Amino acid sequence: MYTMIIADDEENIRHALIKAVDWKALGFNIIGEASNGIEALELVETLEPDLLVSDIKMPFVNGIDLVRAARDVRPNLQIVFLSGYDHFEYAKEAIKYNILDYLLKPLSKNDIIREFTNIKTKLDEKFGAILEVSNENSDNVRRLKSLEKNQYFNLLLNHKANEYISKVSFEKIKMEIPVTAKEHDFKYVLCVIKGLDEIKSEEDEIVMKQLYNAVKIVSTKYFPCECFVFANHIIVLGCEKESRLNKYLKFMSKDIVLSTKRVMDIDIRIGVSEFYDALLSSDKAYQHALDAVSYIDDTEEHIIHYDDINCISEENLLEDMLEKYEENLKKGSEVAISKYIDDIFRYINENKLSQNDFQACVLEILFLNVKILKTIDMDSEKATKLINKFVFGKPKVELENEIKKFSMEVVESVSKQRQKSAEVLSRQAIDIIKHEYANPKMSLNMIADQLHVSPNYLSSLIKKTTGESFVSILTATRMEKAKDMLIMTNKKIMEVGEECGYFDQHYFSYCFKKYFNTSPNKIRGK
Repeated sequence: MYTMIIADDEENIRHALIKAVDWKALGFNIIGEASNGIEALELVETLEPDLLVSDIKMPFVNGIDLVRAARDVRPNLQIVFLSGYDHFEYAKEAIKYNILDYLLKPLSKNDIIREFTNIKTKLDEKFGAILEVSNENSDNVRRLKSLEKNQYFNLLLNHKANEYISKVSFEKIKMEIPVTAKEHDFKYVLCVIKGLDEIKSEEDEIVMKQLYNAVKIVSTKYFPCECFVFANHIIVLGCEKESRLNKYLKFMSKDIVLSTKRVMDIDIRIGVSEFYDALLSSDKAYQHALDAVSYIDDTEEHIIHYDDINCISEENLLEDMLEKYEENLKKGSEVAISKYIDDIFRYINENKLSQNDFQACVLEILFLNVKILKTIDMDSEKATKLINKFVFGKPKVELENEIKKFSMEVVESVSKQRQKSAEVLSRQAIDIIKHEYANPKMSLNMIADQLHVSPNYLSSLIKKTTGESFVSILTATRMEKAKDMLIMTNKKIMEVGEECGYFDQHYFSYCFKKYFNTSPNKIRGK
């Protein structure tokens, strides 16, 4: 059963359409109706339908503008346009936005049954393709099982791709993305979609194949990319001009989350690396995307970029275990820190390090802790006192416990600092709203750009720290300012609307009445 919203400003036509047929028998459940584009957009955001059926000519926000805004909120939303205007320009514009269908009014009962039967078939094909597990003879599986390509990607993420480049031509690998980005003014980006922790059964294998299928179908809609499985995660390696990556990466990530939830009922997590220039830097990008995934494991967020977690740049001072130890200090992961301390001391004991090497290793660990403390502006004198607690004459077991305890103090400090940083970012965003509410172009994306974080991350921070959405805070700010102006000044309603970010007086009055349940004129008259 597909959920559906119907939007049409003509109430009699909208209700006639709703009552015309047995929609559930056709496979649709109408969960909302709207009389204008603003209401439709709000319903899309709150009810998260599979399908929006919208008149193309409506007040405040027309169908085309509605599609732009709705796809920003819900990238996998399917759209059907209804219109009494048999005009080629409208149809051409609609096609550009990948509309599922374009239907001309009036529609008879038989028309509705015929057209929406076809629409359901299209939806079944779109969503069904995600769950379809290809057979062994399909081109997709054969390409996935290509030894050359699989071997290359495994080496690429394991720091050893250089060893392979001279042994095989890229023509043989048949990359979907360019091998050299700079020549084309392109950037690479790598996303890690967290898969199953373990594959223990045939059912688990099917789920992983379906998840891979879903990710591939969605991601390739937005920009050229390679999708493959590595360490039970789905990897998306994309390459495109930086401007297009900035524009479409957020849509792609959100589309993957929504599509897998809708079709497979799986809540996935996506970590996104920074943009980078060289394909051979994919190993580092992979580690950064993993950092992001690990960071959101215990949160309500689904998508996070490496840049959003304010990680400290790596200095390559330590070997692999110490690097992982440092990474988990930055993330504030107590369980992982305890594990890596155990691993490091096990390595020390098994390899029988000399006392000098042992002391150097311990000092390296302590140095990392102090470096993190100083990065988060912890009192350096307190950090020095903590270091002075250690006496190398202590037994190794006792010293290990001391280091573990010290590390936990650092992890706690990192967690508090991150929480504080999140609250600061949220306050900064709200301050921008309060000072720039009159800007009609005010948007979440605009504020996110100013604060140098991703819109998804900023949205989740605002929701987490205030309990409200960005849109509700912006609307409340504008409405309260408008109310004050109406009561305390003699400015015309149109002027008040413009000073509060609304250039259309009718739209301003509509929003005002919806928010206060009374009109601007009545507020002024009280």
